[in-house]
Amino acid sequence: KVATLLFIDTNIWLDFYRSNNEAGLSLLQRCKDLSKFIIVTDQVEMEFSKNRQEVILGSVKALQAPQDITIPAFLTNDDVNDLGKQLQEAQRLVKKIKSRLPHILEDPESNDHVYQICHEIFRKADGLRFGQNHDNWKDIQEAAETRYRSGYPPRKSSDTSMGDAVN
Repeated sequence: KVATLLFIDTNIWLDFYRSNNEAGLSLLQRCKDLSKFIIVTDQVEMEFSKNRQEVILGSVKALQAPQDITIPAFLTNDDVNDLGKQLQEAQRLVKKIKSRLPHILEDPESNDHVYQICHEIFRKADGLRFGQNHDNWKDIQEAAETRYRSGYPPRKSSDTSMGDAVN
């Protein structure tokens, strides 16, 4: 029986930082569980590392605390006072959450769950880990060069990278 293999593009790995719910982390854990069927390349790992910080900063920038709400005086009652307290608490919590950012960026090995799982998968030592140490690396490079010179996969005219062709 032939196993089904999976290649996951760099942007999908980076999407785990963009995910706004627990489903993304659940899917990442599922990838970890299936890592023996996942094809990984040095190219994907390098692109992930290169773009990780920018994606994290974009996701954190999108995390905005709720702003104060102006309520007409004639509607003021205990509910309005409670709302004001809850807004202040939400603002405090968003600030606290954002304070974790330096730790995630400076020491991802200890503080970044997404990084930890991705790098565990990227660093696996099996026949589906393709890089300069792989037995077939020279053949992969030659095939990528042929694809690149032929214009495959389609790319922007300013793109001078063979990364997609390698992948």
